Amino acid sequence: MPVPRTRACHTAAALVLAGLVLALVPVQACVTTTHLTSCGDIATLVSNCANADTSKTFNAKLDCTVGGAFDCTGVSVELKGRLKLSAGRACSASARPKLSSAGYHAKPLLSMAGTGAFLSIKNVDFDLGKGRAGIRADGADSLVLSNVGISNAAAPDRGGALFVKNTPTKVTGSKLSNSSAPSGGGGLYATTDSAYTGSTPAVQLIRTEITQNRGAKGGGVWADNATLSIRGGDITYNEAKWGGGVYARVPRADASLTGLTISGYAQLQYNGAKAEGGGGGQGGGVYLEDTRTSVRSSYVRYNNAAGAGAGIYAVKTGKPNTVSNADKALLTLSAAWVRGNKADGRGAGVYLSDVRTWASDSSLKENIAGGDGGGLYAVATVPDADNYLRFSTTSLVEDNKAVNGGGLYVDGVRLVLGSSTLNNNVASGGGGGMYVTTDLTDPANPAVAITGSTLRNNLASTGNGGAAFILSTVPANNPPVKLTMSTTSLLNNNKAVHGGALYLQDVVSDVSSTTFRSNTATSSAGEGGAVYIALTAPFTYTASALNVGRTSFQSNTAGSTGGALYLRKDAPGASGVACSERCSFSDNTGVFSSGDTLMTKRLGAGLTINLAAATFTGSAQNAALCGAASASTSASSVSVSSTEMGDCDPPVAGCNDYCRRDLIDTA
Repeated sequence: MPVPRTRACHTAAALVLAGLVLALVPVQACVTTTHLTSCGDIATLVSNCANADTSKTFNAKLDCTVGGAFDCTGVSVELKGRLKLSAGRACSASARPKLSSAGYHAKPLLSMAGTGAFLSIKNVDFDLGKGRAGIRADGADSLVLSNVGISNAAAPDRGGALFVKNTPTKVTGSKLSNSSAPSGGGGLYATTDSAYTGSTPAVQLIRTEITQNRGAKGGGVWADNATLSIRGGDITYNEAKWGGGVYARVPRADASLTGLTISGYAQLQYNGAKAEGGGGGQGGGVYLEDTRTSVRSSYVRYNNAAGAGAGIYAVKTGKPNTVSNADKALLTLSAAWVRGNKADGRGAGVYLSDVRTWASDSSLKENIAGGDGGGLYAVATVPDADNYLRFSTTSLVEDNKAVNGGGLYVDGVRLVLGSSTLNNNVASGGGGGMYVTTDLTDPANPAVAITGSTLRNNLASTGNGGAAFILSTVPANNPPVKLTMSTTSLLNNNKAVHGGALYLQDVVSDVSSTTFRSNTATSSAGEGGAVYIALTAPFTYTASALNVGRTSFQSNTAGSTGGALYLRKDAPGASGVACSERCSFSDNTGVFSSGDTLMTKRLGAGLTINLAAATFTGSAQNAALCGAASASTSASSVSVSSTEMGDCDPPVAGCNDYCRRDLIDTA
């Protein structure tokens, strides 16, 4: 029973507890601050005082004079007024009030609803005995939890420990643990009926731990059309079919609002997405659906997924109540660390489907995919000129592994790599650093743009393109896909079967201020120590496929031919290689021809090699062969222009007057 202190109020009525009407001893007065020693006292205070006089805030001090144990079995408190619960007399950090419940109960222990309802809880623990939900708030003014622990809660549908609907909620320094909800939100479920338009997120989690919770969607947290901010704290060891740690579906009518914000060195780690009943397994750490998301100064690491996206899984579905394609699904990573995630499928670190992404000063490290895209997998399922994947400001993609695209796998998304590093990524197939397939042909916005970046120590162990494999999927007789590289980019010590650094198929490239150093085409039949270019389909472009300026090729090696470059031309279109300004070739080695720099093979139309601005130095023998065209392709001989290269030795019939050493051409 509440103990009266100061002000008179009214006489007690009756209270419905656990479905039974219990006659209560009349209370002579209600006071704003009351010391309580039982769970029944809480129910009485709420019924007689807080719900009867909603103009006042009642403070319930839960005393620990009897050990802090409050048996709430069979008790269900429904709040319509304003209440504060906190630790009272004889309580300490090691011995504080615990509200416990045993057995099944259909209702949450605490619930509140309606305008005017307010609940604040501080320094109190709840143990629900796996038989009932914890706290439910629906359309209330506010829910505030500080240093609160809620464990062993079980909801019949959503929101095991906490269920909040249309209620601004702030949880600080608290812990939601070992709770479950079959539909989702084992730790927390948050929703709003309509788009939330306030600048403050609907739910704020601050330095809060959410651990060992379970549900179908969002084992730890499910934000369903409710903006969510996670600042600091740990979300760990949660499990779900979709979004082991967090599931967020927050389509915004206002594109300027961010649906989910993760910041303050929050840690989302050791969560899992499992596959059950023929579905699930996506988003071990985070699952994002039509949600603008910002991850700043936080960790997404050591999560796992039976399917795709062990760290982050983000998808744009195009469902109603979303904004334009360009704005409704945007992921920004700023000083974010995505590390050590493992997916049985694609995109161990991050999986993106029709989601624009910008990563700055962030890292994708040590992620392992059973499919493609160890660090990140990005796909565009519908044409969208605004869909891009951008890395900037010393971002790092390192030590990732996959089948294709050890670091990155990009399908139909514009890739911009600026001031970033791809290092020591491994693909068992192609594209150790990155694997790109694309049909984007806008010359003003290259499909792949690399500036001021380093691609080093990447390996395609049984495939092509150690640093990058780029494949055009543009139909024949259309403009080509374009790659640009510039501003002191470095490709160093990459290895693949063909194209130690780059393997380009039906791609036009502009390369400037770039260094290719110590790259290797590893096979005994390997071609293109630094670069392999394959022109297999005709397209509407007649200039050089590779345009090089202020670029050096140093100590690259091919197991067979083309120590620096290998160019294969099978169809009409782009015509060859051109060096426009200060190109240098030194110590490149093609084992087959004792040190050739450039190997060409033409099975189609003519080929032009313009190396007038190139220099050749080093210890290589530079012995090479310029092969005559066959009878059927005699009109397609190679035209070579160079001021630095010497005569063919020995001269070969069928080559034009500009034929020089360091060039192999086989018809």
